[in-house]
Amino acid sequence: MPNSSHAKTFHVATLGCKINQYESEAISEAWRDQGYAEASDPAGAGVLLVNSCAVTSRAVSDLRALVRRLRQQNPSARIVVTGCAAQVLGAELSAMPEVDEVVPQDRKAVLLAGPLFAPAPHPVSPELAPSVPEPPRFPPFHIGSFRRARAVVKVQDGCSHHCTYCIVPLTRGGSVSRDPAEAIAEMRRLLSSGYRELVISGVNLRQYGADLPEPHDFWDLLARVETELGPEWAGRARLRLSSVEPGQLGAKALDVLGASRLVAPHLHLSLQSGDAGVLKRMGRGHYRPEQVLDFLRQLGGVWPRLGLGADLLTGFPGETAEQFETSYAFCRELPLTYA
Repeated sequence: MPNSSHAKTFHVATLGCKINQYESEAISEAWRDQGYAEASDPAGAGVLLVNSCAVTSRAVSDLRALVRRLRQQNPSARIVVTGCAAQVLGAELSAMPEVDEVVPQDRKAVLLAGPLFAPAPHPVSPELAPSVPEPPRFPPFHIGSFRRARAVVKVQDGCSHHCTYCIVPLTRGGSVSRDPAEAIAEMRRLLSSGYRELVISGVNLRQYGADLPEPHDFWDLLARVETELGPEWAGRARLRLSSVEPGQLGAKALDVLGASRLVAPHLHLSLQSGDAGVLKRMGRGHYRPEQVLDFLRQLGGVWPRLGLGADLLTGFPGETAEQFETSYAFCRELPLTYA
């Protein structure tokens, strides 16, 4: 148990993506609103919350090392592990002597109710725990501040695509979308608080809106953001898009981006490969590499100066030397800023 002098303090360590950063901020804000103090040094906290990632084996190794290091720094603290690794490796993490509680990703929102300072029963392995399926819904996280200059706004969670290499559908479930009015209200709140750059983020923005009551996609959301926030904030603030799917880049995307006065001329593509055969084996046959080049050529007429990033996987199982060279040649044609 944490000692009495630290009983109302917590420290959050975050691994992984912008979505994890957003959710950590939401939990931290909720705890501070309940009267708990956030410690900058883990050695001075009563509860250590670790928001984990599982997208690579390196991320899981980093998690284990971090938990052991935190226990060495603070032998009396209560260590709680949540996030994606907690979803798929719950039993393994529960077995670590340094870990007091495991909260799977699909239950992360319960942490908004407050830190788990009291002793809790030893966590049940997710494989053994009874479960009642519930309709997927957007997790109730929200923020009023952010600890970096660029504030993240989460508008979508999960993924229903099931690429062959990706663990995300197992860790975060199927795609769910945030209500547009709620997302825009948070953007307005952050801008009014002094933030001048917001990053609109999701796990797979291409799937935004599929579960909403009215037909809606991500470009509809962005157009609505422009309509509602542009008159006040154009020229005073800007938006970035965290990552977009090549499959969502078409005429509608070009129209919305071309008309925007808020979006910074920067895209980050979830590209993965420049070879059509490799993309098909990845489960990403819904776009062709040449479509990306065609879109970027058209976008150049709208954004003469463009910052472009991309995620790429090399050495995919079965990838031949010829396919690697095809992908490499394709990337040389892209106006890449970084990859």
